[in-house]
Amino acid sequence: MKKFLVLVLLTFFSFSSFSAESPYAPWVNDLLDDSRFFSKRQLKGSFDFDKVGGAQGSYNSGLNLPAGSTVTKSFLKVTKAFVDGGSGTVSIGCGSSLGLLYASADITGSSTDDFVAGVSDGSVSNFKTTSDACNIRVHLDGAAITEGKLEVHVEYIH
Repeated sequence: MKKFLVLVLLTFFSFSSFSAESPYAPWVNDLLDDSRFFSKRQLKGSFDFDKVGGAQGSYNSGLNLPAGSTVTKSFLKVTKAFVDGGSGTVSIGCGSSLGLLYASADITGSSTDDFVAGVSDGSVSNFKTTSDACNIRVHLDGAAITEGKLEVHVEYIH
């Protein structure tokens, strides 16, 4: 086993001596070069209705998707149950495309630790691609939500 490890190390260092740009062997550089592969990325943010007041309207989540991103999966996690003045609905999207990530859903009946599936559920037919960079927005409609907190989860490739 020791001979094998020595052989691997010698091979690694002998290849790296031929590389003027990098101290690594060429095959290592290929693995480190993300531009050739899709890299799966995740966004996670929380939205607290207590802090924003919960009035009807559109709110910035603080999460951004780069241009050309393909959303593969999205979901919400309710971390604090919702209280509203009627039938409040939430839709979450990119920029002005409010239904891009989550169709309008009445989540006011959701309990703490409930999950709400997004439009992109992991199946290829439901992937969504952004042409421009965009800010993920939370849109409240129907009735004001006075209490509640949710986490926004987005998985995408870029």
